[in-house]
Amino acid sequence: MKKYNNYINISNISIQKNIEEDRITYTAYYNRKEIGVLMFEILMDAYYELDDIMTEDEFYELFPNDILIKLEYLKVDDNYMNMGIGHKLMKYGMDDLKDEKQFYLNASPMGNYINVETLSNFYKKYGFEILLNQGHNILMIKKD
Repeated sequence: MKKYNNYINISNISIQKNIEEDRITYTAYYNRKEIGVLMFEILMDAYYELDDIMTEDEFYELFPNDILIKLEYLKVDDNYMNMGIGHKLMKYGMDDLKDEKQFYLNASPMGNYINVETLSNFYKKYGFEILLNQGHNILMIKKD
């Protein structure tokens, strides 16, 4: 389908899943062109990821399982921003990982297209809650 006035038919986007050791990547394609990427990292013995903001006891009270799924990054091609690509990737990834119980992310905008508050509000739509607002970035968690 052709691109008209910066809009595309989101149903024509395909998503490919790739698993490499401790990473799961979802890549969105439109007309065989990569237009977005969502990457999760599987963290074992994950306390070290948050040891600068909480004690070990606090960590294990919050995350009783040693495995933590970290949303490493979500990136959409600048030419396809605000077209629902990020939402489609998040929905696909979170649905695929629905059996996982512990998620973590560091909401930190890349580029000049979005601010940290808008970004954290985006992730809240997928069940993430603010753990710590550090001003320039926001640490968020999702637990089931």
